[in-house]
Amino acid sequence: MPGRLIVQSWRAKPFHKSDEDSTLVLRFVPAGKKGRIELVHVNVPDHDFRGVTEGWKNFYWKPWRKYLAARKA
Repeated sequence: MPGRLIVQSWRAKPFHKSDEDSTLVLRFVPAGKKGRIELVHVNVPDHDFRGVTEGWKNFYWKPWRKYLAARKA
């Protein structure tokens, strides 16, 4: 369905110039009155895999959860 998927080329500062861009796919899935976001991130260079993985948790998911929880209250 249109409007439920974001696909973008993505790079992080630690990527080497010779590294290909990675691809980020966000899929928005309805779940009753709520929803879910599925993230797939491919072509992340081995040398930055851990940084990217931790970055998603620390700089995106945790702040978003905190923001959304505050809006609910």
